[in-house]
Amino acid sequence: MHVTQDLLPWMEATPQPVALATGRVVRAIGAPEKLDACIKAAEVIARFVSIASLASSAATRPANVEPPQLDYFTGNLSFGAFESAVRACAFVSWDHPLREQLRSCFRKRHGVSGKRLHEFVELRNLLGHAIAPADEAHARMLLERDDPIGNLMELLDDLKDIFAYPLLVLLSQEHRRGRFLGRFIFFSGEGEPIPREIALKNPVFEWETPYLCTAEGLIPLHPGMLYKPRSSDGRLGLYLLDKIINNSLCYKSIQDSGQITRSDTVGSIGTWVKLAIVPSVIQPVYPLLEPISYADGRSLYTYLHEGGPGRSLTDAVIAAHSNGQDAVGNNSEQAIGTLHEFEDVVNRIALGSVFRDILYTFGENNSLAEVHDGGIRIMTSFDPAKTVATIEVTPARKLRVTIFAGVLTSDPDQEADSYELGPGESADEVVDRIDALFGQMNQGTE
Repeated sequence: MHVTQDLLPWMEATPQPVALATGRVVRAIGAPEKLDACIKAAEVIARFVSIASLASSAATRPANVEPPQLDYFTGNLSFGAFESAVRACAFVSWDHPLREQLRSCFRKRHGVSGKRLHEFVELRNLLGHAIAPADEAHARMLLERDDPIGNLMELLDDLKDIFAYPLLVLLSQEHRRGRFLGRFIFFSGEGEPIPREIALKNPVFEWETPYLCTAEGLIPLHPGMLYKPRSSDGRLGLYLLDKIINNSLCYKSIQDSGQITRSDTVGSIGTWVKLAIVPSVIQPVYPLLEPISYADGRSLYTYLHEGGPGRSLTDAVIAAHSNGQDAVGNNSEQAIGTLHEFEDVVNRIALGSVFRDILYTFGENNSLAEVHDGGIRIMTSFDPAKTVATIEVTPARKLRVTIFAGVLTSDPDQEADSYELGPGESADEVVDRIDALFGQMNQGTE
């Protein structure tokens, strides 16, 4: 039987909806809660993959062919409804960006994902929807007998090629000197995404809508996924399709229990599936597949897959960690040249959300970040000559954060604060310290 800690790597290597659901399994306490979290994580996986599959299927569907007809894709969309949607998209007659990956995962006899999802659906039906109050001994028996944590790991591993496609949102773009500069955020891992500017050869059609970046181009995930303000804190976040009721689509936040209902997205769902509430296929006013290129002509997917400009980050970097060598090595084959490459390293050792939380906090305090000597150097925007902190990966596969408190407090005798964080640890202490130091500095300048 597997334990929840075995899921730690998947909290960083999957799209945010899946990473959050996986994280809830890892944090679950007690057998009933763990069992419930496993089933809900499998359902989120089915929901996310079905949205990606339906969008991919619609992206290249011939004009004279109707979309798939799904008998149960209405009302309160169930676990089984999403599983059926994925299977339908895997075996449509036309080719589309995700079809081959889906067929590999959901083929009838040997498809791991199809088998595991079906087992989770049956377990959900057996236990009903209120598992938390279930008998502790019964839940423990099911965890030991059926190993849902291990099944969840197999499901995640089998779908890794689909999860490898970046989930992104374009925040803004501008035209400058013959090219477009896009400001993107990428939803990978549990942490809040950090904006990143990318030079493009051609513009993206829509802002503030979720896209899946595939080798064929960007696939809009609207109307299955929205990027809207959260009811809990007002910050923009992702919402997944949850219900189709009364000629409206209902969505649920991936972070909390917040829900929103939209009637203007009903027509768009008709491009994905054949529904009675949409009697005819309405041609969307937006492209269903956008071949977007980086400034040098490479596809955006290739640019992101290779780690940005220059040499891509190789697996030798992680091998160096495993062998206890320097975190990045000293030769050009292992050199880290971009923030994206450094983030790729920490993602692979399950520290991506910790890194992003820390970097996001520095960003909120008007700080800049750059790659320096294989790590990250942080400086204030008003005095880039002074280093206020460094972030590096240690040979023990931990994230070492050093904050030069004396620089921020103008007290040269104050010692630097050093933290080493491992997988599963929180960045809260570091974040609080950063906020406190910048708060002291701002008070001193008033």
